[in-house]
Amino acid sequence: MTLRKPYPVQPPRSAFTLLEVILALAILAGSVAVLGEVMRLAGDSSRRAIAETRAQLIASTVFAQLRSGARELVDAVDEPFEAEYPVGWLVSVTVTPIEGTVEDLNSVQITAAQDLEARLQPASYSLTVWMHTPEPSTEGSSSEGAR
Repeated sequence: MTLRKPYPVQPPRSAFTLLEVILALAILAGSVAVLGEVMRLAGDSSRRAIAETRAQLIASTVFAQLRSGARELVDAVDEPFEAEYPVGWLVSVTVTPIEGTVEDLNSVQITAAQDLEARLQPASYSLTVWMHTPEPSTEGSSSEGAR
């Protein structure tokens, strides 16, 4: 009978196997892809929020112009709004008299929208207010200036 020598017991290795390294790289690549998509969505949401905020500011500006008399209270459809924005803006004003209430009361709807193709999902905002019809201005016939 021959005695076999027992195989020498090897100490455990402290290195990673190739399979573990490949698995770790696959997880890392998946994480980077997901983070890239999240960043793209965040950028899109940010641009949309900026555009909607600009639309609100433009509608508020047009309302202030109407209220002060700097802009005439008449219907307007897709008038260009002059501003230094990278994308053009269109403003529509719809004046509807309100019957059966206080005299000269109107419902005024102001809509500001980006001048973009529909496939690009342009931002828009509508502001509806009630306004009295402004008095016609009498610039040259002021009685107080003659006294």
